Amino acid sequence: MYPKNNSAMKTRHFLSIAAVALALTLSGVSLGAQTRTPTPHRPGGSSSGRDYPGRDMGYPRRPVNLSPREFYWGVDIGMTISRIKSDDSVLDARRVYNGMYAGLYGATPIYPDFPVCVQSGLYFIQKGGQQRNGDLSYNLNYLELPVLLRYRGIFDMGSFQPYAGFYFSEGVGGKVKDYSVSRVYAPFGDSYFRRFDSGLRIGCAMQFAFIYLEAGYDLGFVNIGYDDFNYTRNRTAYLNIGFSF
Repeated sequence: MYPKNNSAMKTRHFLSIAAVALALTLSGVSLGAQTRTPTPHRPGGSSSGRDYPGRDMGYPRRPVNLSPREFYWGVDIGMTISRIKSDDSVLDARRVYNGMYAGLYGATPIYPDFPVCVQSGLYFIQKGGQQRNGDLSYNLNYLELPVLLRYRGIFDMGSFQPYAGFYFSEGVGGKVKDYSVSRVYAPFGDSYFRRFDSGLRIGCAMQFAFIYLEAGYDLGFVNIGYDDFNYTRNRTAYLNIGFSF
């Protein structure tokens, strides 16, 4: 018991309890009484696919799902920061465009005891950019299908998840704004951009309970312009919050 007049020690004690409570809440643990039930190990000392650091502290398997043994799915929503890099001065849009990023995904472990998942989904993503002189701006709307390998590194408070793979996109709309003549045009046509795009996707997520924060980058490989001598490619970063079920 602390001395009655030692208010500083009491304050530190209260802050310590609050920090522990916050940590347990983020990890999805009920603050009520729990029965501690260690996870059994397989014969020979190897652990099952349900084992993970902190398993003896009573962390629940569901809905945290940090080390899944079967198919799982989730929802992503966030924003993009993009530009268009081109050898063509008309299409070269180095000033960034901020857009929307949202979609559904599904993933499944390659093997129950192996911490790598195959992930895919369907997303609506806005890309584009603006010319340095500000005369033309491009807003390109895509439906995007990524195919990724995601590593799920488990620690006591959550999961660290770097990933890499490829994306495939089809243009579904958008706008080209010409401020010099106050006109708006369709972006996908003979004068501007091809609809199909593909490239490399890399990123990383940090998951706490069923919520995670994610940042990634799409590096376009395909020439989305119609000129085969002047290459035009998308460059897009994205930030999002996700929910895993």
